[in-house]
Amino acid sequence: MATSPRVTSPRAEPDEDENQPRSPSEYKRYSSSSILTDSSQEDSSSDVQMPASTGAKGTKQHKGGKTAQERKNQPTAGKCFKVLFIVVVVGSVVAGTVIVILKLVQQKDSANSGFNGNGYFPIPTAEVDSLAQTAGRIADGTSVTSESLPLGFQLAAFLARNNFNSVRLPLCIESILNDRRPNPDLINTAANRAINVQSYTGLLSSIIRALAFRKISVLLDLHTLTPTDAGGSWTSDNLSEISYLAAVDVLATKLCNDQHWNVIGIDLKNKPYAATWGDNGPNDWAVGAPKIANRMLKGCPNWLAFAQGTVSKHTLRSDDNTQVFSYTDWWGGGLQNEATAPLKLSIPNKLVYAPHYYSPSEYPQSYFVLNGIRDHDLMVGYTEYTNETLKRRVTATTADMFGFLTQYQQGAIVLGEFGGLYTKDAFANLTNRRVIELTMDVASQPGYAGGYVWGLNPETTYEYNPSDTKGSWSEGLVDETWATANEPFLTALKKLDALPFLQPWPCLT
Repeated sequence: MATSPRVTSPRAEPDEDENQPRSPSEYKRYSSSSILTDSSQEDSSSDVQMPASTGAKGTKQHKGGKTAQERKNQPTAGKCFKVLFIVVVVGSVVAGTVIVILKLVQQKDSANSGFNGNGYFPIPTAEVDSLAQTAGRIADGTSVTSESLPLGFQLAAFLARNNFNSVRLPLCIESILNDRRPNPDLINTAANRAINVQSYTGLLSSIIRALAFRKISVLLDLHTLTPTDAGGSWTSDNLSEISYLAAVDVLATKLCNDQHWNVIGIDLKNKPYAATWGDNGPNDWAVGAPKIANRMLKGCPNWLAFAQGTVSKHTLRSDDNTQVFSYTDWWGGGLQNEATAPLKLSIPNKLVYAPHYYSPSEYPQSYFVLNGIRDHDLMVGYTEYTNETLKRRVTATTADMFGFLTQYQQGAIVLGEFGGLYTKDAFANLTNRRVIELTMDVASQPGYAGGYVWGLNPETTYEYNPSDTKGSWSEGLVDETWATANEPFLTALKKLDALPFLQPWPCLT
């Protein structure tokens, strides 16, 4: 067992001695030469903690031509997440906060030091058409100058100081099975000496252990099937169920141990939008999710199973209860059928519901505005709702998609993803911002424990801003230099700091 966790806010504590162990398995794991020192400076004018300054700007690259839902469901290692999640342990609830991924940037001697593809760990690019350019399977969509060096361990410290205590790592099933050696030229191995670049799982292991140093837990997200197939289900023509379950075995075998004490479990499949629920068909998620979860629990009984929802259309009563309005589940958001065909696992108290819910910058859902007319993907001629009416719409749709599950006490609820444009919201009355804030209100209610915010990375891109305008807008929790925090967004996320039992992640192994 590891030592007892801190129970106070990471933001309120000084940086700890980096040579001190965090668990029995961590003694002398990092020497002073193998782990980066934290040289970041905090902004004295704000209690939002800043990343380390690097003195140079990065150049972001974007590629369009895909819908928001298609883009979001593609391999997205470059995008990151924040969470408040809860863990059910012997009938009690332990809450915590969760977020993101480390940016490992290659520094080169020349001024033109960018690299192709998607340079974040752990999976390939969010832009599928750049995969062929990258043999290392950890490429990136950001170019940097030789002076720009946002270091992974500095970002881990930044997250810890801002009360993030977990990371959701999106993984690729094929890469887990093949365990390819990443291209070391895509990682600054001199600055990140604790990072193992000998294999995919070795790289994953070293990232997890580095995050453990800051008491940051890790959720393993089975995000894509192959580098070119995100997959709307857990199987496809390119990958069998046998292979999918074999990847779960690999993760449990290599990561369920004291050395990786901060792994909390597996997100069973990202956005199973092509799956059904309860029809006993080949893509029945009521069968597939327990099968994957039970395979995980067989190899690692300590872990938790995070289950997303499927997608279908629904109708609800209008705000005045005289009319009905229609809505479609967010991909991964629809858990309505859990009421009639519940997921049953081999070990009780191991299920966490992880639905997704977004603002209209992800997609212009008609229920977010008044009297809008659908024009292809856009909503035109609309009027923005008042605060009270918008609150009723968010409350009604979240309750119908997944909020009703708080009454069943079958499992905890954490938003697997939420977010959208915040600081760059172009709505006249800031509907994007208001939806994000209302979503956090929902995620703070009894039975919930917050949700993963999408995302940390500044090139996180959205296509609608506002709902009658299509284009490309990027925003994350840090700016393009990775040296300055997005203070308005971080300040808004402090709402989740009020969750009970919020603390750095304890060792549960």
